[in-house]
Amino acid sequence: MNMIVKVIFSILVFLIIIYIVAGCGKACEIAQNEYKRNYEHTQAIKIEILKLLKDSDLQYHFNGDQEFCVPSTLNLCIEGVSSEALMISTKQFCSVSNGSACTSKSYAPSYVLMAMGIAEEEIESSIRISWGPDTDKEETLCSFKELLCIAKQMK
Repeated sequence: MNMIVKVIFSILVFLIIIYIVAGCGKACEIAQNEYKRNYEHTQAIKIEILKLLKDSDLQYHFNGDQEFCVPSTLNLCIEGVSSEALMISTKQFCSVSNGSACTSKSYAPSYVLMAMGIAEEEIESSIRISWGPDTDKEETLCSFKELLCIAKQMK
């Protein structure tokens, strides 16, 4: 009887592994098929956000080299604007963070920016914004315009 249980258990483990491998293969196929569309969509949003930022007359700079960053995230310092105050003032229509993605519910300054050697004053004025392939472009741009208006009022 004990041998039968071991054989059945081994067969079940084998079947589970087969399903996991097949599932990973399907996930890779979907990612490969959707990568270009997702990249283009998130890049288009970023380009529009950068245009809005440039036209805002706010003093800002980017944290990190924009040449080597993903198209779905932006980390910037808006000079003279408290990131914590901006987060609280905009939470009804958009989500921004002043920390890393893994501490997005915390108001503590980003340990990543600290490790990059960015001055504490700049960290206190830095926010991280991110969006994904399913993010509505017009809604995101509208929210970002509101964020910029609030940031201007805080200056």
